[in-house]
Amino acid sequence: MVEEIFAEMRRLTSGGLSLAELRRRGHPYGRGRGRVTKGKRGARVRVTARGSAPLLPINRQSGGLQSRAFRQIVSRTLTRQVIDAGYRAGANWVLLPGGTKKMVDRRFWKAIAEFAKRAQRRLLDDVWKYEFSYR
Repeated sequence: MVEEIFAEMRRLTSGGLSLAELRRRGHPYGRGRGRVTKGKRGARVRVTARGSAPLLPINRQSGGLQSRAFRQIVSRTLTRQVIDAGYRAGANWVLLPGGTKKMVDRRFWKAIAEFAKRAQRRLLDDVWKYEFSYR
């Protein structure tokens, strides 16, 4: 189940919009009054309207966010293994619940929690079917 969740974390950080496309759309994930940019023929133009883009998946630019993802074994016994998955420091500002002062909330952790709940439900259903199919 941890591998499924880790794969979903990677999928949700593999969007394909480039920085140029985000700029063209008016930085749809930003907050604030807008910004001044160069328009046609070098004229200064204030961009105030935010374009639209889906909140997820988070677009991959340099790969830094994905390289900070980790999974590790926290504890291990004969019957149980606890595995932690998440992101190392430096990635948190993009993934903060509620967003930041300059960036909207991308709802990444909510999507991961919902995916994990569905994966756990599938696992329990499989165990339930297995336990009662041979009796």
